[in-house]
Amino acid sequence: MTADEQSLLDVVPAEGTIGGKAARQQLGWEKDRYLESLSGLVGSGRLRVGRGRGGSLERVIGGDAIALLALIPASGDAITNATARTAIHWEKDRYFAARDELLDQGLVDKQRGRGGMVSRVVSREEAEAEAEAEIEAEAHEVAAAEVEPAKESDLYDPIGEVLRGDWAREGRLTRYAVEVIAHQGSARTGGRWTRPDIAVLSLREFPLTGRRVFDVYTFEVKLAGQWDVTAIYEAAAHGRRATYPFAFLHHEGELGSDDADLASCMKEARRLGVGLITSSDPRNFDSWDVRVEPERHDPDPEMLEEFVAQQFPRERIEEVRGWWQG
Repeated sequence: MTADEQSLLDVVPAEGTIGGKAARQQLGWEKDRYLESLSGLVGSGRLRVGRGRGGSLERVIGGDAIALLALIPASGDAITNATARTAIHWEKDRYFAARDELLDQGLVDKQRGRGGMVSRVVSREEAEAEAEAEIEAEAHEVAAAEVEPAKESDLYDPIGEVLRGDWAREGRLTRYAVEVIAHQGSARTGGRWTRPDIAVLSLREFPLTGRRVFDVYTFEVKLAGQWDVTAIYEAAAHGRRATYPFAFLHHEGELGSDDADLASCMKEARRLGVGLITSSDPRNFDSWDVRVEPERHDPDPEMLEEFVAQQFPRERIEEVRGWWQG
């Protein structure tokens, strides 16, 4: 393998693909130099070219090599051949064939140690990115610890941001609107337990059946130390005007399933078809634990229309009207 071929191989990730145009720009090569190296790597079976801008590049390694690579620490730390072989339950011939394939692809290096060791090839950029990610995660934990919510209203905006981002992405929502209803003060309440803290409108389309489904998700939020089974009843009351009512319960530290209040809430949530989410850090979607999935409610269309008209600002209502015209 030539030096240029090795350089091109080095910019192709161990897992996944990179666009040919992006690889050439990263190397700063002219087209002829790039194509010559690419031809050699494809011809030797080290790379395959797929679809994508400039042709996507992907390393070619067998199933055994992939399985072995998964065992080798991504951090770059070395592991002995004996440890890796024992963990994967292979005979020596099979193990060393897979290891040699990874060596040929430039994905691992041999290290000194009893019986020989192997480690992943980690680029400087990957190491720096991993270090930055660890620093960012630590900073996030410190920030979360330093800014503990003092009152329920401190939770509304962080939850709203997650609903607009990771939550909507997880639910594959494309047309949706999030509104913190509680910020609107005492106007347009509609009565006790009729107004949630946060509401989400969405329009989902199903092209194979030609259907459009309009949903209203509501969230009754409770601060740590201030909730019990009453939160479920409040959320259930929203089911008259929403298709998916949720109770969102904040907690501090660990919240085990043996917690008496949580057990009561889960039992009533299942009985009433209410969704139940618990979280120690509402800002972080990874901490959102959906304890009970809600059942889809079918509110009276007139009450649903009235809820949206009462609880959402005019500009949001105009946005929703635009969905139906699109």
